[in-house]
Amino acid sequence: MTDITTKRVELQPADRERMRYLSGEVRDRLAEMAQITARTLGMDLNPETVVKFDPLAVHHDDGEAGMHVEIICGPEGCGCYVEPPGICEFPCGAAGPL
Repeated sequence: MTDITTKRVELQPADRERMRYLSGEVRDRLAEMAQITARTLGMDLNPETVVKFDPLAVHHDDGEAGMHVEIICGPEGCGCYVEPPGICEFPCGAAGPL
């Protein structure tokens, strides 16, 4: 059995600065993905919209591996990006098997 302990470790200055930079990059890219998804699906981005990157690996009918990624979620459900084939759908899974 794994012994799990609680840890809080301060990053070294160079790592802390790099993490700060990468965190900003991730937020910016995710905001852009949310805008594209919302525009494509005709959804509104408002203060209640949850923006996230939640990938789920899938296998398409042709056996090709892919992923459904929840990008924006609201009270009615989530809008996803599906790769391949490179589509947005609402609600996630609405397109059925690909």
